[in-house]
Amino acid sequence: MSNRNMVVVLAVSAFIGMTLIVSFDLLMPQIAEDLGRDVSSIAQISMVMYVIGASVGILLGPLADHYGLRRTMMSGGVLLSQRIYDRAFDRILDAPT
Repeated sequence: MSNRNMVVVLAVSAFIGMTLIVSFDLLMPQIAEDLGRDVSSIAQISMVMYVIGASVGILLGPLADHYGLRRTMMSGGVLLSQRIYDRAFDRILDAPT
């Protein structure tokens, strides 16, 4: 992949990431209404997610330096995929008949 293509991919990724963050803030009242909660509790949950993400990022930085970024990212992807798979079948199996 050339440097020009890499810059385009990074720019599009940054744009999508910022759009998702801003859209979450804009949609927070609707999310709170759908979940039957108030907006402050949804905001607290989102802030806890950001703090946990930053904390895990600080811990994973030295791990990525030691083992390599690709191996660390692949391991995280495998763990995330496993958790998504587990949650999907957990909801299917616990569904009332």
